Amino acid sequence: MQTGKSTPEPLDRPWEELADLIESGPDSAIEEFVNLLPAEDVRLAVSRLDEDEQIQLMEALSPEAGARVLEEVPEIQSSEMFEHLAAATAAAILQELPSDERADLIGGMERANADAILDQLHPKEAEAVRELSSYQRTEAGGLMVTEYLAYRQDLTLREVVDDLREHHDDYKSYETQYLYALDSDRRLVGVIPLRNVLLARPSQVIQRTMIRNPLTISHHAGLEEIEEQFDHVSFLGLPVVDEAGVLLGVLTRRDLQDALSKRADSDFLKRQGMVEADIYGVAKRFWPLLRHAGAHIAGRPGAIPRQSTQPKRSTSLFLMESQNENYWRIPL
Repeated sequence: MQTGKSTPEPLDRPWEELADLIESGPDSAIEEFVNLLPAEDVRLAVSRLDEDEQIQLMEALSPEAGARVLEEVPEIQSSEMFEHLAAATAAAILQELPSDERADLIGGMERANADAILDQLHPKEAEAVRELSSYQRTEAGGLMVTEYLAYRQDLTLREVVDDLREHHDDYKSYETQYLYALDSDRRLVGVIPLRNVLLARPSQVIQRTMIRNPLTISHHAGLEEIEEQFDHVSFLGLPVVDEAGVLLGVLTRRDLQDALSKRADSDFLKRQGMVEADIYGVAKRFWPLLRHAGAHIAGRPGAIPRQSTQPKRSTSLFLMESQNENYWRIPL
């Protein structure tokens, strides 16, 4: 017989226990239960809650746990849940999400509701979200993340390493194979493999060890152009720049694959006679009906069939969070 909390027994109907906790348990018990659930059970349990229970769940969770739930559930459902939250709660959760997912959520909302949430943020943060949400989802600017590590080219590698050590807790869970070197106008002038940072002489300045003229993607590049560039390299991500060469973000191979998959699904539905606006609008409008349609299957109101095939949201890989002006971190 197994003991300990590290390997909890799998639950056949996790949504029932979650619903019971939402009704009677303290917020701490709800969060502990959600944190112990694997991703698949989070999607299943949350999807089979009714609308009121979903909102109560999100209000009970910390912003970090709420963000995890939104990342795990289907995109249509996460948008629906997010739009029904109080503005302050939604804003707190929004700050815990990667930049591309923030833009997707805000970009899919009614203008008044989006503004109410963004008004809760620092003006610079709100403006950054608005800028990202202004891009089409099929262009580089709409797929990139704005969390990355960038340094002035005149800094020494010792200063870079000191920063990495100082913010180890922030960076340790993120894959950062490359750091980005910027000039005084924040134009991208080079990339630095993390291996070079650790092995080169600490007294060297970045511009002496960086790889110059790195491959970049225009922020208005479409999926075909992006896919072609990734086909010729093995990088996990490529920097995204504007017309002046200013670094705007990083586009990951994973986010490209997610976009291509969504385009394939959209093309299939279009061949069935639906346009993109219809696809999103119909799905969003009838998502509550889909939940209730499965009530008899799950044995409780608000259920949906276990075979739901809504696409999973992507997870970004980069982080940039220092307030030291020498490193030009973009505030999250």
